[in-house]
Amino acid sequence: MSERTTAEVAMMAGVSVATIRKWKKRGDLPSAPIGRPGMGRGNECMWDEAASQEVIARANERRSTGFRRPRP
Repeated sequence: MSERTTAEVAMMAGVSVATIRKWKKRGDLPSAPIGRPGMGRGNECMWDEAASQEVIARANERRSTGFRRPRP
């Protein structure tokens, strides 16, 4: 099983890295990984296959509806 960076997952889903970070902060991605210190200024998240698919499904959900999802 390979892990992907946030940038790679964003490219696969067709959204920006900032969008994924926003979804993660809001709690829209329950299986999102916790960041770990790495190179650069901040923490890097490594996404497994299940978490990557969750991001892609979330991106497709937002595109297909055309409306913002109401907050719970």
